[in-house]
Amino acid sequence: MDIYLVFRGGNGFLLDVDELIFSTEIFATDISITNCPAQIELGTTYDFDVEITPSNTTNQTLAFTATGGVDIDFLSGEYTPTSLGTKTVFVTSFSDGSVRDQCTFEVVAPTPTTTDPYQTIQAEDFDDQSGIRLSNGGNAVGYIQDGDYIGFTNLDFGNMGGKSITILASSNTNGGTIEYRLDSPTGDLVGNVEVPNTGGWRSFQSFTVNNTAGFIFNTVDIYLVFRGGNGFLLDVDEFVFSTEIFAASISITNCVTQLELGTTYDFDAEIFPSNTTDKFFQFTASGGTGVNTISGEYTASSLGTQTVFVTSFSEASPQGFVRDQCTFEVVASTSSRRDYPSKPKRTDDRHSFEKPSFSDTHIRVYPNPANGLFKVKVAPETRITVTDIAGRVVIPESVPSDATIDLTSYPKGVYMLRTSEGKTARLIRQ
Repeated sequence: MDIYLVFRGGNGFLLDVDELIFSTEIFATDISITNCPAQIELGTTYDFDVEITPSNTTNQTLAFTATGGVDIDFLSGEYTPTSLGTKTVFVTSFSDGSVRDQCTFEVVAPTPTTTDPYQTIQAEDFDDQSGIRLSNGGNAVGYIQDGDYIGFTNLDFGNMGGKSITILASSNTNGGTIEYRLDSPTGDLVGNVEVPNTGGWRSFQSFTVNNTAGFIFNTVDIYLVFRGGNGFLLDVDEFVFSTEIFAASISITNCVTQLELGTTYDFDAEIFPSNTTDKFFQFTASGGTGVNTISGEYTASSLGTQTVFVTSFSEASPQGFVRDQCTFEVVASTSSRRDYPSKPKRTDDRHSFEKPSFSDTHIRVYPNPANGLFKVKVAPETRITVTDIAGRVVIPESVPSDATIDLTSYPKGVYMLRTSEGKTARLIRQ
């Protein structure tokens, strides 16, 4: 193509020309969203990124739009979904309106965050409340009157089991009661804590109480509901739940295939995890054969197929009783009576567990579980008290060695036996 420069003007000389050059505009040939997601949680903000081809396109301005009545910044691509469902974001190049790209994705409900109830929770970090105000410089909940409450959502107790609660509270009046309930202010009552006058609104004291409704599992909401007389009752600073770690499995570590009649064999058991709160377990045997319920010492007294069972006392876990068994043959003796050698205990296994001896625990209970009658053996002159799971005394009197505890008139459940030496054992009333 030939180009002619034609000059126009008035009379006389108009201008001089030295040289000329033409400029060009590079148009976009392609555009793409580089970080298209499969899904975005409702309420979150997402910044869409775009790449233009060629990279030296003259006009690199972009325009974003979106479907579904959702909001997106026209120029930056910053996007915040306001409704659930399938959504599409479009981007168009200002260089050429026909060059476009799009991203289609699902807007989903957000994943709820959980709180660890076994770590201290500040009362002022509530998710729901009625009637209260902050006190103590914003570090506590105060001005509490009868019927007020604070709620905490998504407390994840897991499968360990929330066992009791400790609350740090104060009062400069007659105090009040703190109920803790599941899922709502009127939900199931788990337990309650009595808070008396502590000597001042800033004189916080710890109050601990076991759950009266058993263990708390999984993810739940917890509400602290306040009860009492007229006026301000108490302040709450913080609270925390304690846990019981339940046995996940138990195994007989030295199971045999046969024993000779009349021999004595010491069965060993191993509980997992090794930090299980209640580490006690009980041995039983089939066929009328004898096994020591605590030590696992077994004497083969009849021929045939026999089975020894071991059951963890940590029975309140969600999966129920944790147990194992060993089945073997008792055969006629081929020589004079001898002690059957027991397998050495492993000491290098992180899950190994040595059974407690009588001198270690000063208490033996058998059978356990039982239908209500328990034989108890303790050291001489030891006093015994039996309470229910809420701490209420069931049998207050002292019990001599080798006594029978009768719980047949009490409801089925778990009871705690405590000795005057501070030892405890769980009684399982079936």
